[in-house]
Amino acid sequence: MWEMSISNSYSSRENKIWTAVAVLVMALMVVALSGFSASAAGDPDHIHLSWQNDPHTTMTTTWDTDLVPPEYQPEVKYGLSSGDYPYSASGSSPYEGSAIEVHTVELTGLFSNTTYYYQCGDSTHGWSAEQSFKTPPEDGTFSFVALGDSREEGAENSDFEKWEEVADAATAEDPAFTLFGGDLVTDYADEPTWNKFFDRGDSLLGAAPFMSNHGNHEEYCVDYLGRFAFPGDELTYSFDVGGVHVTCLDTGLGINQALIDSQVSWLESDLQGAINSGSEWLVVFFHRPPYATGGHGNQTDVINGWVPIFDSYGVDLVING
Repeated sequence: MWEMSISNSYSSRENKIWTAVAVLVMALMVVALSGFSASAAGDPDHIHLSWQNDPHTTMTTTWDTDLVPPEYQPEVKYGLSSGDYPYSASGSSPYEGSAIEVHTVELTGLFSNTTYYYQCGDSTHGWSAEQSFKTPPEDGTFSFVALGDSREEGAENSDFEKWEEVADAATAEDPAFTLFGGDLVTDYADEPTWNKFFDRGDSLLGAAPFMSNHGNHEEYCVDYLGRFAFPGDELTYSFDVGGVHVTCLDTGLGINQALIDSQVSWLESDLQGAINSGSEWLVVFFHRPPYATGGHGNQTDVINGWVPIFDSYGVDLVING
């Protein structure tokens, strides 16, 4: 009614002026909304931690966003007090999916057994809410959790419901890190399924480093290798936390003696190096178990290729998916 009274009381020329003003206001609203959308596209999501180098002095932070402009610069700002971030590190964006981009930043020069507070993102496109992590002690006791096969197959876990329950329960144990036995998802090529995995496991993935081995359902896909940051080639690697040496191996997609044998030399060298450096515990994890009554069953390639090495070098614990 107000607009109609204006129209009736002003000349045609003045009506044109009011029309032009209305168009300008609408144009400004479109610009503002466009700017808001571009900013929202950079909001960090699915933040998770891992190690690529020394767990006592480094931490790798990985997150994804919607597709962002080329000038997006992944950065983590961090410090020893909540809300105070005097330090920063920049990284790269190693993977672009159909609707997401993944960004990775490694923090170095950290103190062991210390809590850090941080935000990740980009100075132009926005920052995450504050997160925190604690580096492990170089000696003394700590705990970790081991689990695997979160994939959504089956009515009870069709939308990763069980995975969320397990992840929340594991988080409540306040682990120094997580060892995951592979088979994160059923369909390795479905990007939305990977997003659900991260959504449901958010509490655990963001609480402490998540270190996984490759499962047969990953099929060496870019979603697995691109959305996580592990040491070396990300399939066979090792790391030390305190007096514990952890070795990750790759059992591929099924029984494959050649693949198992190809890792023997590296495995022996890795275990011997750990012994020489004084490691108190030797832990090995990989997907297909040498001995099992269900699932993959007894895996003869692993039994023939690796079990004698575990016995020879005195491996204390072997964890499988």
